[in-house]
Amino acid sequence: MSQPKKAYISLGSNKGDKFKNLQNAIDCIHVQVGNIKIISKVYKTPALGFESEAFFNTCLILETELKPNKLLKKLLDIET
Repeated sequence: MSQPKKAYISLGSNKGDKFKNLQNAIDCIHVQVGNIKIISKVYKTPALGFESEAFFNTCLILETELKPNKLLKKLLDIET
């Protein structure tokens, strides 16, 4: 089995219950991707370059055994 690698992930939501969307994403990432080590504070930022509600953003550091392409696929599936 390979050594876990660190991944730095940024998350954002601008639709519906933004905070709950972030929490749901974090929960799914923990279950499907790897062990979350650190989660930043949530920041509210305006949309830039297009009209939209403001975003809630956060970043996290996790450990995963997934290779980069598999990690990206899992994260895109969670986003969907």
